Amino acid sequence: MNKPLTAPLDSALADRLLDLLSTDDLFRERFQRDHLAALRTIGYQSPTPGQMTACGLVANGQPEA
Repeated sequence: MNKPLTAPLDSALADRLLDLLSTDDLFRERFQRDHLAALRTIGYQSPTPGQMTACGLVANGQPEA
C-alpha cells in the first residue's frame, strides 16, 4: 500500500497548529471546514505545482528526470 505524500510542515508551524487545535475552538472549527485556509492563517504556504514531483517535493527546484 502506497502512503500518500504530503509537503513537510515546519516544526514551529506544526507546534503552533497542535497548540491551536488543542486550545482554540474557533480555529478547530475553521480547520475542520477548510484545513488549507486555516493553515494559511498561521503562516503555511502550499508548495507550488512546480515544486512537486510524483515522488514528493523537489529539493533544488528542479524536477526529477
